[in-house]
Amino acid sequence: MALGNGLLYNGALERRFPHSARLIQITLKTVVSRTMTTDKAIEEKLTKTFAPTVLKVVNESHKHEGHASSPGTGDSHFAVLVVSDAFDGKSRVDRHRLVNEALAEELAGNVHALSIRAMTIGEYEEIRAMALAMQDGGS
Repeated sequence: MALGNGLLYNGALERRFPHSARLIQITLKTVVSRTMTTDKAIEEKLTKTFAPTVLKVVNESHKHEGHASSPGTGDSHFAVLVVSDAFDGKSRVDRHRLVNEALAEELAGNVHALSIRAMTIGEYEEIRAMALAMQDGGS
């Protein structure tokens, strides 16, 4: 069964619990759609707030499945990379505060953990140049 977001499910739960098959299908699709919604909400809010040149939002919830503090919702742990001129002249702490403020609703709700990389365009370009130089053998 296709759940959306490129995910497929083999139906093992329905075979084990045939009387709950419809509920299982609805629950799985809800979890996947909530994940897409959370990803999209984070992306939209950061785009609106910072007009980033580069924005990457990665759902890392799967890395925390089964951990005691993980809510198990599939949309609890995220990493973001935000590259924007809005961070010019701001300390790392101030940048993180700005991102946390932009995502206050998500952090108060289903987002349990957020890893933030907030950079200026110049910082990002410098890191990219170093990475490319290292790939080329340091030349």
